[in-house]
Amino acid sequence: MAFAAADVIVTDDNGTADDSNDDFNPEQVLDGGFNVGDVNQNNFLDVGETWKYSATDTVQELLTSETIHIEAEDFYELHGYEIEYNDFASGHELIRLYDHQGFASTTFHGETGVYDVVIGYYDENDGHAEGKFKINGHVVDSWTFDQDLGSRLPNEHTFVTRTIEHISLENGDEITLKGIEDNYEFARFDYIKLVNKGGDIYENVGTVEADGVSDSDTSGYVNPTPEPDISIEKFVEGIDANSPDEYPELTPGADVTFTYHVSNTGNVPFDADEVIVTDDNGTPDDTDDDFNPDQVLDGEFNVGDVNGNNVLDAGETWKYAKTLTVEDLSTSETIRLEAEEFHLYNYSVEHNNDASADELIRINGHQGHASISFHGETGEYDVLIGYFDENDGHAEGEFKVNGHTIDHWIFDEHLGSHLPNAHTATTRTAAEHLTIETGDVLTLKGYEDGYEFARFDYIELSSKSDGIYENVATVEVGDGDLFSSDISGYINPETTVV
Repeated sequence: MAFAAADVIVTDDNGTADDSNDDFNPEQVLDGGFNVGDVNQNNFLDVGETWKYSATDTVQELLTSETIHIEAEDFYELHGYEIEYNDFASGHELIRLYDHQGFASTTFHGETGVYDVVIGYYDENDGHAEGKFKINGHVVDSWTFDQDLGSRLPNEHTFVTRTIEHISLENGDEITLKGIEDNYEFARFDYIKLVNKGGDIYENVGTVEADGVSDSDTSGYVNPTPEPDISIEKFVEGIDANSPDEYPELTPGADVTFTYHVSNTGNVPFDADEVIVTDDNGTPDDTDDDFNPDQVLDGEFNVGDVNGNNVLDAGETWKYAKTLTVEDLSTSETIRLEAEEFHLYNYSVEHNNDASADELIRINGHQGHASISFHGETGEYDVLIGYFDENDGHAEGEFKVNGHTIDHWIFDEHLGSHLPNAHTATTRTAAEHLTIETGDVLTLKGYEDGYEFARFDYIELSSKSDGIYENVATVEVGDGDLFSSDISGYINPETTVV
């Protein structure tokens, strides 16, 4: 039996079987005014013919997500852990070890299901603490806090997350975070997020009716699992430098341009205002001077916004930039060690208004020495010795490090007085660029001659450092759970003294 085209009614329930208000009728697929399946082009659906109909619609977002947020400080049992206030932490509190190791446990009260577990914690650079995630006492994941994030403090730079995917949890399960301290890194935890991504299905039924007969068929689709991800690459003067050995030399006072390439490496698009790029300006422990680089635009859109929709789509890389002034990174430090504070052997302390701190040391016999342990930082130092060169003898002096003589000289300047005073106070550079390590023993040794008692006043150690400017850029999306960071920096050219 043939059916006239007007009698063939095709209807789609649009995925809402109980609601006919959004039903639609797909259109015939035509070829020259006739359905592509109308073989004899008579506008009748004849026996054996198959006609085609179609409709185009927008794919619906079907995925639903449930997130359970559990603050670490709310775990019912803390063993070896204590609560610590922190402005940056979620809920302004976190937990930290007060013992070498400890754990925190809580009971899962959510619905049984499969969850992604997101652990918020702090990875500081003063140690390599360890963390473990357990369910009912069984270790599900373990890791070392070993990222180099530029700070020894728990702050926005050292906050990180760790995701453990597709974990089956049942109502009543015990969840545990375990930490092991290492070298002042106290395995700080902030929270656990449990994300249950439930996938839904769009299922629609197509029905055809003609002269009292009908048939129907079901089809549908699902969304891909969302996997948001983002990354940032930071460049200084166009160089992707990530360590001091790679940093360019830049002259103080010149301009330096940092550029930032932010890539959507997942499958979820981000609106432009969701993407926040921040640079710590080389001060990881001070947020007051942080800055947000500007987008690099082509017209009204980022140069990486391929389709010009102001959305960082999957696969796109957007550019940001900031120009600053190169800083003078050279630093100097002077350490003065008063001779009267040394350990004295055949020397005694003598009051003198012309001496540094109003005191000096003098020999009690023919020879003696004074020693002190160096508690400064290991480095290269210029060594300046303050002493008194009187004209009533030719005393001798020595400067030693760990018993090895570095310098020896005779007190033979003619400074016009036989007394230790402002006229006979003088200095000697005993060494330049001398490597002195923490704990080294510094010694002044003197030999008396005539009535000159080899008086010493102080040792002054001066160091100079070229320094490094090192800044970390971070890109965050949404509430900050998704982020990436990268480091770069520069140094100054070595200073040449003529």
